[in-house]
Amino acid sequence: LLFCNNDIELINDAITNMVLVYQKNKKTVGTVGARLHYKNNKIQHAGIVGLVDKNNQLSFTHLGLGSNYNYKDFNEVIGNTAAFLLINKSLFDSIGGFNEGYIECFEDVELNLECLNRGKKNIFMGNSVCYHYESFSRGKSEEATSRLQLDYGERLLPFVKNNKKIHKYLKSVK
Repeated sequence: LLFCNNDIELINDAITNMVLVYQKNKKTVGTVGARLHYKNNKIQHAGIVGLVDKNNQLSFTHLGLGSNYNYKDFNEVIGNTAAFLLINKSLFDSIGGFNEGYIECFEDVELNLECLNRGKKNIFMGNSVCYHYESFSRGKSEEATSRLQLDYGERLLPFVKNNKKIHKYLKSVK
């Protein structure tokens, strides 16, 4: 995570909020995630939601992407971005860490889904705010898009389809 000197107070507040929520939910929590903003203050990430359309096609998206909405509360989500994530080390180790088979991204989505498989909940902290300077332009090149599609189609989709416990967390859309 890259940060500027004026972000240190913001990061300290985010960490404090996330640790407090973790401590209150220690027995049931999988991951705790922060609200991430691009450098232009637009939201990059406010938790992950999984959607299934009328053709039974699955997609994952970041809540709040590109908006200015000011999420304040914490709520349960399918997952959180690993750009700023809290997880118990023993849980992380028991899952096997991040699946290194991914090329571009989605390893954090799989990690969060594994937490759900183990009966844990993933909590998004709207009042824990950080800036993520790295991925402002990710996915714009043909090569990055190709890697993203490969990761999604050959790694994440089969993982989800083979884990029936996850299906109850998906939302139907019309």
